[in-house]
Amino acid sequence: MPSASLVVSALVGAVLVTGAVFLRRLLSGHRALKSAWAARAAAGELTLIPVRQLELFENSATRKNGIMPLFAVDTDGIRFFLFGETYWPAATLAVIDIAKSFFGADIVIDTADRQRLRVSLRDEATARGLLAALPPGAPLTDRAIAMLARHRGDGHATPSQS
Repeated sequence: MPSASLVVSALVGAVLVTGAVFLRRLLSGHRALKSAWAARAAAGELTLIPVRQLELFENSATRKNGIMPLFAVDTDGIRFFLFGETYWPAATLAVIDIAKSFFGADIVIDTADRQRLRVSLRDEATARGLLAALPPGAPLTDRAIAMLARHRGDGHATPSQS
């Protein structure tokens, strides 16, 4: 009968190999997707938005990706990479709001089927860029509309109108 330490070592080895295979597939898919999105962005088909972290809430579960998140606004919806590519058509977007963050700005996107995506961005200028890139008619809250209205398109603050 094998010793307990030998069994533990075999299990740890199996977990490490499985994790390495998963990570390699994830990185390979990420690189290919990033290249494809960059080509589409260069052609003016979508807008890439630099993000710090993506957090998806669905069916009482949460998934986060702060290591290599990707987010893009397409002509007819949004795309993001959170351990795989996801596309949400504009018609499924129910509410787009801004949220306070200690480390930048957050955009919160709710869908009609009760999914929520929190997009963490480095600053308000990037948040404004994301909001401005959304397809026409996107369901912005009053706070999101106010964020866009307080600033000129070049990212410099203007005095607020009372």
